[in-house]
Amino acid sequence: MDPVAPILVAAAAFGGYIGFFRNRRRLNDTRTVEAAWLASYPGDEIRRSVVSEDGRAGLVETSWGTGLVCRGGSVARRLDHARTDLDESGLLIRLPDLDASRIHLQLDPAQAALWQERIERD
Repeated sequence: MDPVAPILVAAAAFGGYIGFFRNRRRLNDTRTVEAAWLASYPGDEIRRSVVSEDGRAGLVETSWGTGLVCRGGSVARRLDHARTDLDESGLLIRLPDLDASRIHLQLDPAQAALWQERIERD
């Protein structure tokens, strides 16, 4: 066996392990969501925020418009020009952003419909 193979397998396993826990970070409350938003958009005035039931995402309403915080607070995106679709497992958000053109949120049907209404309102 090639001596590099065990190193590659170990590196892939470790990367998957780290990725598993990084994607499981939760947004504990609205203060966490707002702090993550203000870290990316410090000039915004937050009017209201809400955390998804599973703690994986937060919706922020600001004087500017609506935004999304996800990945444990490490990602914040403005949702201007976003389009949304409901599906059986939640809400699909399509952005005109090459870095993150599609975001799928697993939300219960009532919460998905509410978030869709708030996003589309802007």
